[in-house]
This record gives sequence, structure tokens and C-alpha cells, in this order.
Amino acid sequence: PQLTKYETELFFGLALLLLFVLLMYFSSWCRHPAGVPGGLSWRSLAYRNSQRNSTRSNFSVALIALATFTILSMAANRVSLNGDLTDRSSVTGGFQIVGQAEMPILQDINTEVGRFELGIDHSGENFKGVYIYPMRLQPGDDTSCLNLYRPVRPRILGVPEDFRTRGGFTFSHLPSDVTPAEKSNPWLILERNLGEGVIPVIGDYESVQWVLKLGLGQELKINDGLGRPVNLRLVGLLKGSLFQSELLISEETFQEVFPDREGYSYFLIESDKQESQPVMDFLEGNLGEYGFSAQETVQKLAGYLSVRNTYISTFETLGGLGLILGTLGLGVVLLRNVVERRRELAIMRASGFSQYSLSLMVIIENGWLLISGLSIGFLSALIALIPNWEHLSSQSPLGPMLYTVLLVFAFGMTASLLAVRVSFRVPLLPVLKTE
Repeated sequence: PQLTKYETELFFGLALLLLFVLLMYFSSWCRHPAGVPGGLSWRSLAYRNSQRNSTRSNFSVALIALATFTILSMAANRVSLNGDLTDRSSVTGGFQIVGQAEMPILQDINTEVGRFELGIDHSGENFKGVYIYPMRLQPGDDTSCLNLYRPVRPRILGVPEDFRTRGGFTFSHLPSDVTPAEKSNPWLILERNLGEGVIPVIGDYESVQWVLKLGLGQELKINDGLGRPVNLRLVGLLKGSLFQSELLISEETFQEVFPDREGYSYFLIESDKQESQPVMDFLEGNLGEYGFSAQETVQKLAGYLSVRNTYISTFETLGGLGLILGTLGLGVVLLRNVVERRRELAIMRASGFSQYSLSLMVIIENGWLLISGLSIGFLSALIALIPNWEHLSSQSPLGPMLYTVLLVFAFGMTASLLAVRVSFRVPLLPVLKTE
């Protein structure tokens, strides 16, 4: 199913609401315990003692839950290039190389005549299994995450007919009135006639939503090559693609809107060769006078993802710092509780409780608070991930998430053991004599 524009924000808000409700429920439980086993066994005492100082317990659980929620909700959205990148429905569209020329190229590089006019070796040996899709380019502002400012006049590509017929990439959003032919090949939507002054446009979903602040069916006003205002209406959104820096229209429309832009400046190259570097070197060497530069599509996509993952890493670092402070805080709280309860522990020791039982009781107190905070943060993070679950399931995010939770739990319990070891080194007999 397609995601609405605000579905991600909705589920993230619900996750925060669930986090708040669970923390409030835990706070209420600390003030009014229910379902806690009675008696004087060390197990029942451990649960009751975790409610002894509700302010400390609530603060520790809230800090751990918030940090866990931040880390898991951010880490699970980390994106990597995986799957079959040679498939036409993948993020690369099945293209291995993307190229751009500073000076427009008028000739068709796919033909021997065109290569001859460009002064390229026209034997065809270097072009076996290689096909180039040239596109017209109207320079403008980058619409990807690499641009820190909101684009006013975005870069626009004119998509040729053979590219539209070929198809490729995956669409995340399409209009509700698509025809069977358009549903089979959504690129045909660019051929729609939307009326005078309105141009059908396809863009990348993340660039459109987060950089342009627009959505499906909305319009962006620009000036054409003659200075006349035209409206670009978004009729389709791609699900992660090479076109995060541009908006796409049909080549025929491009020539009408920008009649002064001649030739082709943007190239997508499809190759059945295992090595892309020889093709890239050959094109750059023979088209150097046009300022031609090429790079692998995987490298270009990795550049986009690195920016996104850097932001995620920042939030993970902040969440990790909070998580460390929370677990260390639990150890400090535990140590302080034991110091304050030395008389109580001394009387219990004299009443027949073994040191092992008392140590286990104190560890369970701390472990209960640790498990509560981790569980609240983990459950809330799962709600936030529901909109992207189909994408995340292919990356198996639950494994790393569970490993993170278990690692934090182990770290917290280790801090608890150290606190107990330090606490029970103090002799309890002198304390007992004061009673």
C-alpha cells in the first residue's frame, strides 16, 4: 500500500504518545503498586523495594526508555544499498553508469555516425552491450539532501521516449486515476495533457517531501525559457532513485518549455559488462572536450545515503549517551539505595537472610527498572517503524535492534553487580550495633 504524506509523522506521534502513556503507567504503579506478590520472601521484597523511591525509579526508567526509543527508531531507518542492483525495479533502475557533460552534446552516441562526428572510435568494439540514454538538462538548484537550502528553481531533466518505453525504477506514489497502461508503465504519465501552463512532473519521494516540502498532486511554479510562468504538477513519486537531484518531464515538453536548451547533458548508461571502469574511462577520455564526467550509479546513491545516515548517526550518538547515563545512573541509584538501607540489610542478615539472597534481591530491584525502561522504549520504537516495515523487513532490523537491547541490558546488569559488590564490602555488624 502507498503511504500518505503524513503517515510517517502520524505513527511517530503515536509512538511518542505510547511512550508517554507507558511511562505514566509505570509512575502510577510505583505510587500505587498492584499485582506485587506479598510476603517477606526476597523476591517480593525486591519488587516492593523498586518502588521505595518512586522519583528515582521514574527518572531512571524514563531516561532509559527515551534513549532506547531514540536509538532504535533511528537505527532501524538506516538505509544501505542491497538487493539486486542490476534489476530495473531497483534504486539504480538497472543502470550501471551516470554521466554529465558541461557542454551539451548534439550527436547520438549510440550510432556509429554520431560517434564518428564526435571523434570517438566508431568501430563499435567498446560499445558492445552498452546503450546510452541521453537526457536534456535545464540547470538549477539541487533538490536532494545535498542542498541545505530549499530549491527555488530546481534542475529539470527531459526524459526521451525510449527511456519512457523502457521503464524502470519503483514508484511509491501514483495518482488514483491511472489507466491500465500507466499502471503497467508509470512513466507514460509524463505524456498526459494537463492543460495550458501545467506540466506533468515526476520526482523522487524523499526529495519532494523533505526538500521541496510538496506532495503528490501539488504544484511548483517556475518560469520557462521565455520568462513565462508555468506550473509543474507532481504526477508520480519514485521510491528512492538516482533522480533525487532533479525533476523529470518528457523530452517533448522540455523542448517546448526550454526551447533555448539544445543537446544532451545528462546520460544514463546501461551495460552488460562486469566492469564499469573501462567504459567510464573510455567515455571521459573521448569526450573530455565536452567536460564529460562519469561515475557508477552505486557511488552516486551512496553519496545520498551517506548524508541521511550521518544524521541518523548523530541521533544515535545522542541516544547512546543518554542510554549510558541512564544505565550508569541506575548503578549510582542502586549504590545509594544500599548505603541508605544498611541498617535494614543488617537486620535482614541477622534474621536469617543469606548475603547471596540479599545481593540477588538488590540486583532484581535494579534489573526490574532496567527491563521496564528497555521494554517501554522498544515497544514504542516498533510503532514508529510501522510505515517503513515493508522496506525494513528486507534488511531484518529486528536482529540488530534486539542485539542492542540485550547489550544495554548486559551493560546495566554488570553495573549493578559492581555496585552490589562495592556495597556489601562494608561490614554490616557495626551498623547492626546502632539499632
